[in-house]
Amino acid sequence: MTIKEVFVFVACFAMLCGFGDSVDIQCEYGTSFYHAVGYVYECVLQNTLNIKSRESAVINSVNGSHSSGKTSADVTGFWSWDSTRVIEYFPRNLDNIFTNLKMIVIQYGRLKEIQQSDLRPFTKLVYLNLYQNDIEFLEDGLFAYNPELEFVNFVSNKIIHIGSQVFDNLNKLTWLYLHKNTCINMDAENNQTALKEVISQAKVKCYNSEYLIIDNELAMIEDKLFCANSEALPVLTQHLKDLQTQYEKSNFSKSWSLKERFEALNTFKIQNRGSVGKKMMTKLEKIQDDISMTSTMQKIIPAISTTDNSMKLVIIISCSIMFLINIVLIVIYHKIKTE
Repeated sequence: MTIKEVFVFVACFAMLCGFGDSVDIQCEYGTSFYHAVGYVYECVLQNTLNIKSRESAVINSVNGSHSSGKTSADVTGFWSWDSTRVIEYFPRNLDNIFTNLKMIVIQYGRLKEIQQSDLRPFTKLVYLNLYQNDIEFLEDGLFAYNPELEFVNFVSNKIIHIGSQVFDNLNKLTWLYLHKNTCINMDAENNQTALKEVISQAKVKCYNSEYLIIDNELAMIEDKLFCANSEALPVLTQHLKDLQTQYEKSNFSKSWSLKERFEALNTFKIQNRGSVGKKMMTKLEKIQDDISMTSTMQKIIPAISTTDNSMKLVIIISCSIMFLINIVLIVIYHKIKTE
C-alpha cells in the first residue's frame, strides 16, 4: 500500500468516526393532561441514556408502539424523568423525529446547560420543565424562538446567572418556577403580579456581572492558547492564575462549568462550556485562519523519506487524524454560522 493510499484510508476512517455517537430511544406512548398545554400525546422515555457530550446527544431513532391511529407526527410531548438517565446535554434531532412538540420535560437528568440553539427548532413550545438538573447559566435570547411558552420550570437547578432579558419576549408566560436555585428562590403561578415580581427579582439577584467577566476572560484565554507561542504562554499563564484567584474569592466558586474550564486550562486541555455562540465561532474562525495543513504536510513529508516503514505509518495516521479533526471543526463552524 502506498503512502497516498494509507493517507486516504485513514482519512476516511477518521471522518466516519469523527461525528460522535448517535442515540436510540425507547418510548412508551400515551395521552395525559397538563395545565398550560392541555391534552398531550407524549413519548415517555423508557431506556437508560448516557449523554455526556454534545456529540453524543444526537437522537438517531425512536422505538415504541404508538396508540391506535397515532404516529410520530401526533406526538406533542417528550418526557424524561428517571434519575438513572444521564442527559448532560440537550438531546438533538428531536425536532426532526417529533415535528409538533409543545411540551418538553427533562427531570433529574443532570442537564448542565440549555442554549438558544437547543430550543430554536421548537417554535410551538408551550411547556418546558427542566426540574432538578445542574443548569447554572440562562443566556439572553434563550427563548428568542419560543414565543408560545406559558410554563417554564427551572426548580432545583444551580442557577447563578440569568441574563437581564431572558423572559422579556415571553408575552404568554403564566407559570414561572425558579425556587431552589443559587441566586433565586421564587415562583409565580398563574398570577401576573407575582410573575412580574419574580422576573424583576431575577434581574436584580441573578445578573452576575463578575461571572460574565470571568466567563469572557476565560474564553479569551482559551482562544489564544490555540496558537500561543513561547513568548505569549507565560503571560497567558499569569492571566489565568490571577483570574482563578478572582474566581476562588467569588460567591460562585462552586460553579461546575467554570471549575472544569480552569482545570482544563491549567493542563492546557482546551475546553469550553459547549457554547455554539460567539465564543465557539470565534475559536473556529481562528482555527480556520491560523492552521494551514498544506504547509504542515510540506514540513512533515520530507522527514518521512528518512524514516522506517512503521514510523511512516504512525506519522501518516497522526497527521491524518489531526487533519480530519480540523475539517470537522470547520464544518461545525459553517453549520453554526448558517443557523
